[in-house]
Amino acid sequence: MLESSCEKAGVWQRAAEHYTDINDIHQMAPEFVVEYFGKLNREQSISFLEDMLSRGPANVQVCVEVATKYDDELGAKELVAVFEQNKAIEGLYYYLGAIVNFSEDPIVHFKYIQASWQHEQFKEAERVCRDSNISYLRRSRTTSRTPSFPIPVLSFMFATDSDVLMSLPTTFT
Repeated sequence: MLESSCEKAGVWQRAAEHYTDINDIHQMAPEFVVEYFGKLNREQSISFLEDMLSRGPANVQVCVEVATKYDDELGAKELVAVFEQNKAIEGLYYYLGAIVNFSEDPIVHFKYIQASWQHEQFKEAERVCRDSNISYLRRSRTTSRTPSFPIPVLSFMFATDSDVLMSLPTTFT
């Protein structure tokens, strides 16, 4: 009850400190939800993100903010999995877009290219393929059997390996 009194008085930080039920935290202003994640351990944070994303698209923006801010602590691989499990591809696109230029994690680059393509941001996918210092060859070779990218994007990905480029089919069925 103390938390609701704090909320009514406009003392949001104090209200956040007194919430104990995760369902109550969803009601807080986004900036305080983001700060609240700083008090949780890794497992609690991932679980809370899963819960928030499962409640629908209204929470995607705050989840993107949390994922971006706590990327180092939570890990890109786990965060990508949370967004994908909840079919929050738009959230995944914005989260990865915020970190891709600073990340050296191949998963971040690869998943950002996929998300860009799914959102028809073709120029952005090509830019990352062209400008990235990350080698996509190992990861892309495994996915080229069931291509998710058209030839121009694959060409950027495989630009350093002419044998692979020559073996690509010219059309996909």
